[in-house]
Amino acid sequence: MGLLITANKAPHFSRLGDEEVNAGQNATFQCVASGRASEAEKFLLERHSGDVIATALVKHLSHRRFVASFQVDSVQRNDQDLYRCVTQSSRGSGVSNFAELIVKVPPSPIAPPQLLRAGSTYLIIQLNTNSILGDGPIIRKEIEYRASQSPWSEVHGVNMVTYKLWHLDPDTEYHISVLLTRPGEGGTGPPGPPLISRTKCAEPTRALRGLTASEIQSRQLTLQWETLAYNLTRCHTYSVSLCYRYATAGGGGGHNTTVRECLAVEHNASRFTLRDLPAYHSIRVRLALANPEGKKEGREVTFQTEEDIPGGIAPESLTFTPLEDMIFLKWEEPVEPNGLITQYEISYQSIESSDPGINVPGPRRTVSKLRNETYHMFSNLHPGTTYLISVRARTTKGFGQTALTEITTNISGLCRGIDLGKGTKTFLQH
Repeated sequence: MGLLITANKAPHFSRLGDEEVNAGQNATFQCVASGRASEAEKFLLERHSGDVIATALVKHLSHRRFVASFQVDSVQRNDQDLYRCVTQSSRGSGVSNFAELIVKVPPSPIAPPQLLRAGSTYLIIQLNTNSILGDGPIIRKEIEYRASQSPWSEVHGVNMVTYKLWHLDPDTEYHISVLLTRPGEGGTGPPGPPLISRTKCAEPTRALRGLTASEIQSRQLTLQWETLAYNLTRCHTYSVSLCYRYATAGGGGGHNTTVRECLAVEHNASRFTLRDLPAYHSIRVRLALANPEGKKEGREVTFQTEEDIPGGIAPESLTFTPLEDMIFLKWEEPVEPNGLITQYEISYQSIESSDPGINVPGPRRTVSKLRNETYHMFSNLHPGTTYLISVRARTTKGFGQTALTEITTNISGLCRGIDLGKGTKTFLQH
């Protein structure tokens, strides 16, 4: 409390109280005095070390009472000292008592928080704030976290020693720090050392969509689908498999067999070409997206390869009955028609004869047969003559391989029970 003095005496200061602030804040000393302050009056804030702050804001409370305010900007630990108010004038000097400027350092944890458990969308941590740098008491604890690749962070208040961070992105690295606050303005310290931890992967959101064929050929399919994105894979470690199947005729007239295969697709690819497929076949294709946490399979889509030239007629399927001047020939459709057979072409030519009066080789003749006609009767032939006969099938893509056979007609007057296999050769011409 200030004391009243006479007009010719210097002002008398009331007791100056201690000031406590947090480092980095401004400290203010208010020197209350009684007396008359003239315009020539000079007010100072003197530090115990001898330094002086000369700038003061003087405010009159009444005609005989005023306050001089001094501000120390952005105080740090080295500003902590004893301070007093001083007035100087021609009437004399006045001083206050020394008051202490106490500078407290906002607290910060020494160690990072500890990870207790990780899920695909959450992290459970322990704050680990037993040891701190700076001054207490701690009145508030907060968690500051951000994704490693993000410039944005979030802060959550915490009132327990453990905390669960929710709604995180799967398979994402996070930086997590603890903030501590002590009383007073600016009492929040810098973030402590960060815990760097990653959430687990989550099961893919759904199966891949948009499976279509961008190019279809007789022996290959070029397929494409939607572009992969993180919100679909929900994991940076994932795989895409393209699985396909088709039925193919078994050898020797057996039952159909199914060919199945799954191929790994290159990372981030949304296009793939299946090769070495059978022509004119239904190819059933399915995409599968998998990561360490699960797998999503898409619906099966059916594509059909285009036609190709047919395969050759199997030589063993050629059956024949030779007579004196006729040959009856029968065959089967190619094992690999590779499309719809549109016609058969049969050619024949005499190449050898037991009759010296017959000129060999003779002219080559060709006959076309409809797709459902797998037989032919050759007539007006010469007895005892060997003929080279060829058969080949055709699709819209062209003719396939030619099956060749040599057949000899019977000699006139011989027993018809002759061994028909003698002198007969059957083979496939490429």
